[in-house]
Amino acid sequence: MTATSGNLQGYVSYQINNGELSFSDISEGIVPKICGYVACFPYSSITKTITSIKFNNGIKKVFKGACESLYYCTTVTFPSSINTLEDGLFANCKSIETINLPKNDYYRIENRMLIRNEDQTVIFVFNNKDGTATIPSTVLSIGSYAFTSAPDLANVIIPESVVHIGYYAFNTSTFEEISIPNIKSIDTGAFSRCNLKRITLPEWIDTINGSLFYGCENLTKVVAFSLREIKASAFYGCTSLNDFMYIGRSSPFNKSQCFNKCNNLRAIKITNIYRSDSFCSLPIVKIRTCVCKKYSIRNELSLITFLLL
Repeated sequence: MTATSGNLQGYVSYQINNGELSFSDISEGIVPKICGYVACFPYSSITKTITSIKFNNGIKKVFKGACESLYYCTTVTFPSSINTLEDGLFANCKSIETINLPKNDYYRIENRMLIRNEDQTVIFVFNNKDGTATIPSTVLSIGSYAFTSAPDLANVIIPESVVHIGYYAFNTSTFEEISIPNIKSIDTGAFSRCNLKRITLPEWIDTINGSLFYGCENLTKVVAFSLREIKASAFYGCTSLNDFMYIGRSSPFNKSQCFNKCNNLRAIKITNIYRSDSFCSLPIVKIRTCVCKKYSIRNELSLITFLLL
């Protein structure tokens, strides 16, 4: 029988009573990571009974793992002592409707989002029944796993203030399009397994990180500028991808698996100064020139179409 009380690495004690998972300080006020996901925790087999989480006074730091994937949790209560919350601590907690957070200098709730004040980062997003999430204009970064708790959003509005998207931030999201006008960097897996159909990467994104669009089966079109590198598995399993346009001035360094299982990709378009007999280790069998007038920011562009094996 799974224990309903105990301690986690001697840092905190936990107790499950009437659906509430509560943590109390034993030493240093830390809820530890252990191995990073809920199955590692003593209460892993009874997570369906947990409907609320309470961090008692004295708890200062909560790391990702102890409260991850608690699908039926609806309410979270923090004490005034809290000062550190790791990105993704409520990853895949898709039913949370209320977070009770005393006013403090470290975190705030705004637009149904939990935001870290120090670096203006969204670390958790409520699953908004209205279908739209509007990130406040003061936010600078979207934290890792931030939107995995809100997979049903049809629309996410990102202001120009946001310059970074963290690891797996939009994993499994259902929106079909998203505008990322001023994003400077996007971490591994940020859009993996989401319902995205098309995306234009800002021209200052010079690296498509590993697994960035992994398993995006509905993704059909990608436009990228001035790439320096495409990493392994970036588009792995994008089975609907048939339009990849690269508007750059050099051949990006790339891994052999970046377009693996992209079964519908028969051609890519790329600027005419491209000098290579392959792209992402896919051999070029034919070159045909065409003209693109849409991207006037770089004047009229001459593109080459590569037909891939």
